[in-house]
Amino acid sequence: MSTKQSVSPQGRLHIERMVSMLTDNLHVYEEQAAGFGELYVPPFLVRQIQETKSEIERLNEQLAQFSPGAVEDNIVAKAPHNLPSKIQLVDRSEELSTLIAAFQDPCTAVAIIEGLTGTGKTALACNLANQMWDTGSFVGAVWVSAESGILTINSFIDTVATVLDYPYIVRLAAEEKILAAQNVLRTQKSSWFWMDMKRLSLTK
Repeated sequence: MSTKQSVSPQGRLHIERMVSMLTDNLHVYEEQAAGFGELYVPPFLVRQIQETKSEIERLNEQLAQFSPGAVEDNIVAKAPHNLPSKIQLVDRSEELSTLIAAFQDPCTAVAIIEGLTGTGKTALACNLANQMWDTGSFVGAVWVSAESGILTINSFIDTVATVLDYPYIVRLAAEEKILAAQNVLRTQKSSWFWMDMKRLSLTK
């Protein structure tokens, strides 16, 4: 006899949102594959389709275990983010509100926070990222820091792929890795926050 497990409405909703997003992604990948014809489809795209199908199947299996109408949250869907904990924010509530309002505009894709050392840039970015994540503005959020060294495009993509659970991208060659990452960026509504942009290298 199988035992149904309970889940909160929030947990169930998150998993259903992930299934819906991945299903949309799968349709895009399959359309791209069809555009190459039957003779050749790039290996990274084949793997992307396989990985997406497997993840949809896994999440649907989770949903099948949930009791309808339950209020406990015994199974928590894995949240694709690596955000640090909120940092105490001092005298930056106005700036935080300005940034949140800016990202509510669909035309806003990038925000740059600049200032002298010790003026609260990291705390502001950290609280912005966490608040937007908590309100469901994004289905994935990646925090990438270059404070400890030079951040290359290769290491940036590896971090994004790992956090968003696309492990096969990390194993690809440089050119295929960039193409696979572009596919993810086109289809997944995610946010990227990283610090110390002067240490970002465009080399692979």
